[in-house]
Amino acid sequence: MRRYWGGVITLPRLIEELKYAKGITFQYFFGTKRALKTLKAL
Repeated sequence: MRRYWGGVITLPRLIEELKYAKGITFQYFFGTKRALKTLKAL
């Protein structure tokens, strides 16, 4: 997230990096209306 906020990576790149990867799982919290608006069903 820091790299996205800092303008180092684009939103599409951030989304790719947030996807599930080979057995490693992460939890992300989208706690604002603005954040929720960015989510899309796959």
